[in-house]
Amino acid sequence: MKLKYSISILAFSAIFFVASCVEEISFDASKTVADTIVVSGNFTNSHDIQRVFITKPNAFGNAGFAAVQDAKVWVIDENNNRAEYLPAIGKTVNDPDFCYELPAGAMIGEPGKVYFLEIQLKDGRIYQSKPDEMPPLVEADSMSAKGVFVNSGTPVEPGEKLPHVSLDVNTTIPADVNSCFLRWDIHRVFLLQQFFADPVPPKTQTHCFVHDLFSKQNVFIQKFENNGGQKFSKNMALRYLDKTYFNITYFTLTQHSITKDAYRYWEQVAKVANPNGTIFDPPPSPVRGNLFNVNDLDEIPLGYFEVAAVDTARYRLNTTDLGTDFAPPQYCDRAQSYYHFQGEECDCCILLAFSQYEKPWYWKL
Repeated sequence: MKLKYSISILAFSAIFFVASCVEEISFDASKTVADTIVVSGNFTNSHDIQRVFITKPNAFGNAGFAAVQDAKVWVIDENNNRAEYLPAIGKTVNDPDFCYELPAGAMIGEPGKVYFLEIQLKDGRIYQSKPDEMPPLVEADSMSAKGVFVNSGTPVEPGEKLPHVSLDVNTTIPADVNSCFLRWDIHRVFLLQQFFADPVPPKTQTHCFVHDLFSKQNVFIQKFENNGGQKFSKNMALRYLDKTYFNITYFTLTQHSITKDAYRYWEQVAKVANPNGTIFDPPPSPVRGNLFNVNDLDEIPLGYFEVAAVDTARYRLNTTDLGTDFAPPQYCDRAQSYYHFQGEECDCCILLAFSQYEKPWYWKL
């Protein structure tokens, strides 16, 4: 994976987060078998940690899901070599992000080779995913951006024109690839600078890094047939430049080269997902994935184990690059903080949801 940069006053390359896991999709338990499992995860050519989430309904008719513990999970290649996903360190089964992790470098996928997942539950049930050949890698050239003004009203009742940032992915389909199927994730991290009304205590961190996964609202997919050698651009997001863009923002772009079956799966997820919610909300009906119970083919486990080749690009956005017309409002103000006229995260940034003290390894102020 490599970092690519394309800088201009109104355009920047961005990155899509190499999500070492496929987003966890919830299903309406009232429409599934009460004791089934839901699997989400992937195996890629990444050298990073890779993850698999395994959940099950809390109770029949209850849309909530609980993590499955004490499972044995492996990825297996065409030569029967296997590597084990282990329970995530520091997580308990009650944590919403509890998962099984394949240690970095334990097995690295290679395009053209076949892989599948195997899960053994403590009650003896064994599940596998359909073996899939990892597709050829399609590299992401860059992500471009520009500042645009968007009418906040309707065609009948025009409203105020508000500043937004528009993000596009730019990719070239390799000349020797006849057809391919792509999926994208966008992950944003922004800097939140807090202020103290009194002198800052010694060794107190005054800033946090806040994570935002764009793709939880949408499924970004595209199929290409007989497009070898062609360049294309696809709009990924149109975001209002609110106060979260006041400081430095990093975008990570992950481009997944997926199988035709995986594309069809995500296409169905996009169709049945709640149009007024996110892909994490329970859809009207479950989507059949690529998993099966080895000893009971009548059982229908849900979810998908994706075998994909991924490429990543990354870009640092300073909104001054978009021009003075697109300057966002200040998030935290020292005077306002003194009189406690703003959010509590301005006095203690870790209180904001999805914020962390730990600086991403790629971060440069």
